[in-house]
Amino acid sequence: MTRALIFTIFTISNAITRIQSLQPRTIIKVCQNKHCLKQFTSSSSGPSSDTTPASLFRNLLSPSSQNLVTIETTGCLSHCDKGPNVQVTENQNPVKVYNGVNSPEMAATVLEACHNPAPPVLIAAQTVISQAHSAEGNAKEQDYLLSSAISVLESDEELSQSHALFAALVFRSRVRLNMSSFDLARDDVMKALGIDVVGGVGVGAAWRLLAEVEELRG
Repeated sequence: MTRALIFTIFTISNAITRIQSLQPRTIIKVCQNKHCLKQFTSSSSGPSSDTTPASLFRNLLSPSSQNLVTIETTGCLSHCDKGPNVQVTENQNPVKVYNGVNSPEMAATVLEACHNPAPPVLIAAQTVISQAHSAEGNAKEQDYLLSSAISVLESDEELSQSHALFAALVFRSRVRLNMSSFDLARDDVMKALGIDVVGGVGVGAAWRLLAEVEELRG
């Protein structure tokens, strides 16, 4: 490799790094106070490890947006009677607090205000996933709803690596486990573990689910 080529590659690499550093960075802090969580679950689908305001935002981020938006959990943000509440910081801009973020549409509104709009396909998929949570007790309906969302996400090259697909596969694996469809449950959780989840959120739970499936499969 010539010196000129090495210098060119080095220059391009530095330029890319500089451009990335200039891109707006958004931090969304989601209240984990019991009052906010209670208002969220009562307005959506009941408590679950993957039905929280934070998971809602993660599921609405496309893989290309995950490096521009950070989802964090935080303590009380006040305004408890107006929750669930989220706090948004964009670079040097003043902090903003959004109240009543209890649906995919509301979370999408926050992301759009942060100049990181959620793809319509992800909004639709997350709405269906939320409906599946609401259908608790009806495994066949849950399987049907999740399968429709998974099919759409898997057909999109970028969204096939999204957190939404990861969450939907883990959820369907759990549903199929409860239906004693052990092989299908294993297939789902293995697919989920093949997705590179930013920050590894939910991966530990997926591995534990796999261990449970394998134990029941014998």
